[in-house]
Amino acid sequence: MLFPANRRILAYLREYHQPDGTHEIILCVANMSRAAQAGELDLTNYAGKVPLEMIGGTRFPAITKLNYQLTLPPYGFYWFLLADENSMPGINESSADVMPELPTIIIKLGLLDVFQLPNKTILENECIVLYLQTRNWFPFWSSVPDAFQLDHPLAFGAAGDLFAFAELEVVGEAISSVRYHLAMGFVAEHSASTLSKQSTFSRLRQKRTAGLLVDAFSLPEFNRKLIYCFYYPNAYRDENPDIQFTAKESLPELTDEQLDDIQMVSHHNALLIEIGGALVIKPVRTIIYGPHPFVELSDYLHERGYLNVIKVLGEAHRVDQRGSSSLAILQEHLSSQGDAWQWTQNTLERGFRDQTAVGSSSMNEQAPALTELENFARVLGARLGEMHLLLAKKTDRSGFGFALTDTQRVGLWIKRIENRLCDLIGLLKKHPSSAIIETAGRLETNLPALSSYLEENAHHLHETLLMRIHGNLHLGQILVVRDDAFFGCFDDPSSVLLMASRLFATPFKDASDILLSFDDAAAAAVRNISATDPLANIEEAQSLALLYRQRVKTAFYKAYQTATKSLEQLWSDPVRISLGLQLSALENRINQSFGSASNQNLLQAHLQELEERLAAIGDKIQHP
Repeated sequence: MLFPANRRILAYLREYHQPDGTHEIILCVANMSRAAQAGELDLTNYAGKVPLEMIGGTRFPAITKLNYQLTLPPYGFYWFLLADENSMPGINESSADVMPELPTIIIKLGLLDVFQLPNKTILENECIVLYLQTRNWFPFWSSVPDAFQLDHPLAFGAAGDLFAFAELEVVGEAISSVRYHLAMGFVAEHSASTLSKQSTFSRLRQKRTAGLLVDAFSLPEFNRKLIYCFYYPNAYRDENPDIQFTAKESLPELTDEQLDDIQMVSHHNALLIEIGGALVIKPVRTIIYGPHPFVELSDYLHERGYLNVIKVLGEAHRVDQRGSSSLAILQEHLSSQGDAWQWTQNTLERGFRDQTAVGSSSMNEQAPALTELENFARVLGARLGEMHLLLAKKTDRSGFGFALTDTQRVGLWIKRIENRLCDLIGLLKKHPSSAIIETAGRLETNLPALSSYLEENAHHLHETLLMRIHGNLHLGQILVVRDDAFFGCFDDPSSVLLMASRLFATPFKDASDILLSFDDAAAAAVRNISATDPLANIEEAQSLALLYRQRVKTAFYKAYQTATKSLEQLWSDPVRISLGLQLSALENRINQSFGSASNQNLLQAHLQELEERLAAIGDKIQHP
């Protein structure tokens, strides 16, 4: 039996072992409700197999290390044969495997030929825009970039390997210039996985060999070569002198079986590659020069005995006359209950279903789900406080320690918020939706009030404690490990956020980011319940979400305050605390709006809250 969180779904597996030693695995899933239902199944033991619907013969997306998602009609059911990828001739292709019409690029000698004219022009003008539309790490809609420029190609691997790195410059009036690392590789189309097909730049032909030009991180062989280089940094040094690998002494040895076990895992807006249950490769898309901020942070904390941050075991750099920039980060793999965002969603939805099953018209404040969430929030607050306590200590290490704000630092802080908001407004004015453009106009009218408010209250920010912080926190950056919290960096933030995370900031920014992530998780859970169960009592779901927000935010904040009580300068002035949290929340919603720019529903939700915060500031000026 399988036990999906959605109790309206019945799911179980049956296996038949034949005398010749072969066996078949059948997955049966049934919706026991009169309403359509969505559910997630833990099929990780069958990762790599492909569900084949037995009645219609339709191929469904392959099973990965993530929970498998299915939607069933009222009283609907599926019977699936879990088949191997290479044993499924003559079946219908799923929509995920249907390739769009793409140009064919012809190369003669090697993959670097794709960066020669006219191939380069085809990629820049026809292929890149289609590729980026399906990349979660690219936050802009298609009308924002005015031009794409591919440059600085660099072959990777042994002679004859069809792998390469390159840089992509995205230019637009509303975004100035943004640069990304791209990893490209060749795969024969018949050998391409669903993920590779979804990550295709173009078709590719070399003499009689035809295939696809894809994101190389979707190819097991490319990732296997990356891992090899961490253990043998000079393996391809002659062919690739500009790519350098660094590895820690604690890098564990891998067995052949582990090296063969390469799983691609989708995590929010990023692709992670798990190696043998021991290592994780995190591709770095955004280009910034110098040490990667999270690598610096993780190393610093582990050196000082703080273990609740994911350990970095290695880093791949591109090094040239412009400096060094990260291509990929190698992290330890932690056996976990998932990230805190998804865990919170699942637990909240379970709490709502439990409440519905009880049939009570009032929320039960002792509901087990709420107690679990509250306990985790308390642990999270304590862990964040412990991290900040260590980061605030005096040290000779460059980029760490603490400082207190003066007039100049306060001015820079205020100017950063104002400039970031102006940049957002300029971006929103290019949006295809008239409603978003109107929102941009309303935000623009609030700019003078914001500037006046910040100028009038700047003196309250003097003597604010500043230090190195995480700088890009939300529940998706945190792993739940045996009811404990471990901080990571899984998504691919913008270059602005990456550079800002190197700067000293108020620790209240990290705390505010988590408090707002609790709000976002509650809103997302209500949306999920509304979308998957049209018969659900949404008012009860909203009441539970409100109770969740109240309890977890109180538990988190109290635990954080207790853990950092020895930082007297942090808690000495209530007005400074309130203003610090307020400005941090404002900055969060500006950054979240940037990050969700390509998701209109999420963008509208963040912009609505941003408008409300700016309107509240305007009211304070009119009615002090």
